[in-house]
Amino acid sequence: MTTPTASKQSRVSHKASLFTESVIREMTREALKYGAVNLSQGFPDFAAPDDIKRKAMQAIERDVNQYAITWGAKDFRDAITQKTKWYLGLDIDPETEITVTCGSTEGMIAAMMATVDPGDEVIVFEPFYENYAPDEGPGMEFRPAGVARSLQRKDKSNHYLQSQQPHRQGFPPR
Repeated sequence: MTTPTASKQSRVSHKASLFTESVIREMTREALKYGAVNLSQGFPDFAAPDDIKRKAMQAIERDVNQYAITWGAKDFRDAITQKTKWYLGLDIDPETEITVTCGSTEGMIAAMMATVDPGDEVIVFEPFYENYAPDEGPGMEFRPAGVARSLQRKDKSNHYLQSQQPHRQGFPPR
């Protein structure tokens, strides 16, 4: 059996070249380097609770082993609907108004691609999620506006400045 070798010419798309290393990966490396507690990945330092283990084994025994439908498992969407009603008092339809995604990145790009057209302007405030820029959709361009810088300035008591002037300066004319 032969071992595959990497091509001498590596082709990476322009979009892929915009990705930077994950903050989680960087913080994990630093935590390992200094023997620090790694708060970036959420690795538990304890065994899973017995009830969760039991439920997982029961699901395996019942052959619950298929992917959920693309907008999320029905019982999970129903549970989200019930909690939203209880917590926020909102009546929402789990069939048409709830989508469960595989994490925040998928949710963000799905929402952007569903609601933002090329040429639309979306204002993103700092600090922002590290994948906002690489996740821009087709025909979209990520350009953090100066408003983000002006909103980050703090006064002596460490509060964000409330003056409207720095905010106005941060929005370029359309």
